[in-house]
Amino acid sequence: MHVLDQLLSRHERIRAVLDMLEQEVESLDQEGSADLSAMKEGFYYLTQYLGPGDNNRERIVYRNVVAREQRAARLVGELTQQHEELRRRSEELLESVEDMTEDVLVAKAEFDARAHRYIELQRQHVAREENELLPLADQLLTDDDWKRIEHTLRQQQWPSLSGIAPVETSHTVTGNTRKPATS
Repeated sequence: MHVLDQLLSRHERIRAVLDMLEQEVESLDQEGSADLSAMKEGFYYLTQYLGPGDNNRERIVYRNVVAREQRAARLVGELTQQHEELRRRSEELLESVEDMTEDVLVAKAEFDARAHRYIELQRQHVAREENELLPLADQLLTDDDWKRIEHTLRQQQWPSLSGIAPVETSHTVTGNTRKPATS
Protein backbone atom coordinates (compact mmCIF):
# COMPACT_ATOMS: atom_id res chain seq x y z
CA MET A 1 0.00 0.00 0.00
CA HIS A 2 1.35 3.44 -0.95
CA VAL A 3 2.23 5.76 1.93
CA LEU A 4 -0.52 8.21 0.93
CA ASP A 5 -3.03 5.37 1.09
CA GLN A 6 -1.66 4.41 4.52
CA LEU A 7 -2.13 7.98 5.73
CA LEU A 8 -5.67 8.05 4.38
CA SER A 9 -6.36 4.71 6.08
CA ARG A 10 -4.97 6.21 9.30
CA HIS A 11 -7.38 9.10 8.90
CA GLU A 12 -10.25 6.65 8.48
CA ARG A 13 -9.22 5.02 11.76
CA ILE A 14 -9.13 8.42 13.42
CA ARG A 15 -12.62 9.15 12.10
CA ALA A 16 -13.88 5.82 13.43
CA VAL A 17 -12.47 6.59 16.89
CA LEU A 18 -13.88 10.12 16.77
CA ASP A 19 -17.31 8.77 15.76
CA MET A 20 -17.25 6.37 18.69
CA LEU A 21 -16.11 9.09 21.10
CA GLU A 22 -18.75 11.49 19.81
CA GLN A 23 -21.44 8.86 20.33
CA GLU A 24 -20.26 8.17 23.88
CA VAL A 25 -20.00 11.88 24.75
CA GLU A 26 -23.54 12.37 23.42
CA SER A 27 -24.71 9.42 25.51
CA LEU A 28 -23.04 10.90 28.57
CA ASP A 29 -24.60 14.27 27.84
CA GLN A 30 -28.13 13.03 27.11
CA GLU A 31 -28.44 9.89 29.22
CA GLY A 32 -25.93 10.61 31.96
CA SER A 33 -23.96 7.44 31.23
CA ALA A 34 -21.46 6.22 28.66
CA ASP A 35 -19.07 3.37 28.03
CA LEU A 36 -16.15 4.89 29.90
CA SER A 37 -13.93 1.96 28.98
CA ALA A 38 -14.47 2.65 25.27
CA MET A 39 -13.88 6.35 25.80
CA LYS A 40 -10.71 5.65 27.73
CA GLU A 41 -9.45 3.33 25.00
CA GLY A 42 -10.33 5.89 22.30
CA PHE A 43 -8.52 8.78 23.96
CA TYR A 44 -5.60 6.49 24.81
CA TYR A 45 -5.33 5.47 21.15
CA LEU A 46 -5.43 9.07 19.96
CA THR A 47 -2.87 10.11 22.59
CA GLN A 48 -0.38 7.27 22.29
CA TYR A 49 -0.45 6.51 18.58
CA LEU A 50 -0.91 9.97 17.14
CA GLY A 51 1.58 11.83 19.29
CA PRO A 52 5.37 11.86 19.38
CA GLY A 53 5.52 8.08 19.75
CA ASP A 54 3.55 7.39 16.58
CA ASN A 55 4.89 5.58 13.54
CA ASN A 56 6.29 8.77 11.98
CA ARG A 57 4.59 8.39 8.60
CA GLU A 58 3.28 11.94 8.54
CA ARG A 59 6.43 13.40 10.03
CA ILE A 60 8.60 11.76 7.38
CA VAL A 61 6.28 12.87 4.58
CA TYR A 62 6.21 16.40 6.07
CA ARG A 63 10.03 16.57 6.07
CA ASN A 64 10.23 15.41 2.48
CA VAL A 65 7.62 17.93 1.34
CA VAL A 66 9.54 20.79 2.98
CA ALA A 67 12.78 19.52 1.42
CA ARG A 68 11.11 19.82 -2.01
CA GLU A 69 9.24 23.08 -1.35
CA GLN A 70 10.45 25.41 1.40
CA ARG A 71 7.23 27.45 1.14
CA ALA A 72 5.44 24.42 2.61
CA ALA A 73 7.32 24.90 5.89
CA ARG A 74 4.61 27.20 7.27
CA LEU A 75 1.84 24.67 6.57
CA VAL A 76 3.95 21.86 8.01
CA GLY A 77 4.74 23.97 11.08
CA GLU A 78 1.06 24.70 11.66
CA LEU A 79 0.07 21.05 11.26
CA THR A 80 2.88 19.93 13.56
CA GLN A 81 1.75 22.46 16.17
CA GLN A 82 -1.82 21.19 15.80
CA HIS A 83 -0.58 17.62 16.38
CA GLU A 84 0.94 18.69 19.69
CA GLU A 85 -2.15 20.64 20.72
CA LEU A 86 -4.44 17.72 19.85
CA ARG A 87 -2.21 15.28 21.72
CA ARG A 88 -2.24 17.56 24.79
CA ARG A 89 -6.03 17.91 24.67
CA SER A 90 -6.43 14.16 24.22
CA GLU A 91 -4.22 13.52 27.27
CA GLU A 92 -6.36 15.90 29.33
CA LEU A 93 -9.57 14.22 28.20
CA LEU A 94 -8.08 10.79 28.91
CA GLU A 95 -7.25 11.95 32.45
CA SER A 96 -10.83 13.16 32.89
CA VAL A 97 -12.24 9.81 31.72
CA GLU A 98 -9.85 7.97 34.05
CA ASP A 99 -11.10 10.19 36.88
CA MET A 100 -14.69 9.30 35.98
CA THR A 101 -13.87 5.58 36.09
CA GLU A 102 -12.50 6.11 39.60
CA ASP A 103 -15.63 8.01 40.66
CA VAL A 104 -13.76 11.30 40.91
CA LEU A 105 -16.11 14.23 40.41
CA VAL A 106 -15.70 15.70 36.92
CA ALA A 107 -17.69 18.74 35.77
CA LYS A 108 -19.91 17.15 33.12
CA ALA A 109 -20.70 20.32 31.16
CA GLU A 110 -17.03 21.27 31.01
CA PHE A 111 -15.99 17.78 29.95
CA ASP A 112 -18.70 17.67 27.25
CA ALA A 113 -17.60 21.05 25.87
CA ARG A 114 -13.90 20.07 25.85
CA ALA A 115 -14.64 16.69 24.25
CA HIS A 116 -16.85 18.18 21.55
CA ARG A 117 -14.25 20.87 20.79
CA TYR A 118 -11.48 18.27 20.62
CA ILE A 119 -13.47 16.10 18.20
CA GLU A 120 -14.20 19.15 16.03
CA LEU A 121 -10.54 20.24 16.01
CA GLN A 122 -9.34 16.73 15.20
CA ARG A 123 -11.77 16.49 12.27
CA GLN A 124 -10.64 19.91 10.99
CA HIS A 125 -7.00 18.86 11.28
CA VAL A 126 -7.55 15.65 9.30
CA ALA A 127 -9.45 17.58 6.63
CA ARG A 128 -6.65 20.12 6.35
CA GLU A 129 -4.06 17.40 5.88
CA GLU A 130 -6.21 15.74 3.23
CA ASN A 131 -7.07 18.97 1.42
CA GLU A 132 -3.75 20.78 1.62
CA LEU A 133 -0.73 18.73 2.63
CA LEU A 134 -1.37 15.33 1.08
CA PRO A 135 -2.17 16.74 -2.38
CA LEU A 136 1.01 18.81 -2.13
CA ALA A 137 3.00 15.71 -1.18
CA ASP A 138 1.46 13.82 -4.07
CA GLN A 139 2.40 16.62 -6.44
CA LEU A 140 5.94 17.32 -5.17
CA LEU A 141 7.41 14.00 -4.12
CA THR A 142 9.02 11.83 -6.76
CA ASP A 143 8.80 8.06 -7.07
CA ASP A 144 12.30 7.88 -5.56
CA ASP A 145 11.15 10.00 -2.59
CA TRP A 146 8.21 7.66 -1.98
CA LYS A 147 10.46 4.60 -2.28
CA ARG A 148 12.83 6.06 0.32
CA ILE A 149 9.92 6.87 2.62
CA GLU A 150 8.42 3.40 2.17
CA HIS A 151 11.79 1.79 2.83
CA THR A 152 12.11 3.76 6.09
CA LEU A 153 8.62 2.73 7.21
CA ARG A 154 8.50 -0.86 5.94
CA GLN A 155 9.09 -2.55 9.31
CA GLN A 156 6.66 -0.43 11.30
CA GLN A 157 3.20 -1.72 12.25
CA TRP A 158 -0.10 0.08 12.74
CA PRO A 159 -1.48 -0.14 16.26
CA SER A 160 -4.85 -1.77 16.63
CA LEU A 161 -7.86 -0.71 18.62
CA SER A 162 -10.23 -3.44 19.76
CA GLY A 163 -13.72 -3.04 18.41
CA ILE A 164 -12.63 -0.88 15.49
CA ALA A 165 -11.57 -2.95 12.52
CA PRO A 166 -8.93 -1.69 10.10
CA VAL A 167 -10.52 0.29 7.33
CA GLU A 168 -9.80 -0.15 3.65
CA THR A 169 -10.25 3.24 2.14
CA SER A 170 -11.23 4.44 -1.27
CA HIS A 171 -11.11 7.99 0.05
CA THR A 172 -9.16 10.19 -2.34
CA VAL A 173 -6.95 13.15 -1.69
CA THR A 174 -8.34 16.34 -3.20
CA GLY A 175 -6.34 17.00 -6.33
CA ASN A 176 -4.73 13.57 -6.23
CA THR A 177 -3.73 12.44 -9.69
CA ARG A 178 -2.38 9.07 -8.54
CA LYS A 179 -4.75 6.15 -9.01
CA PRO A 180 -5.28 3.85 -6.02
CA ALA A 181 -3.62 0.48 -6.20
CA THR A 182 -5.89 -2.41 -7.06
CA SER A 183 -5.53 -5.83 -5.51
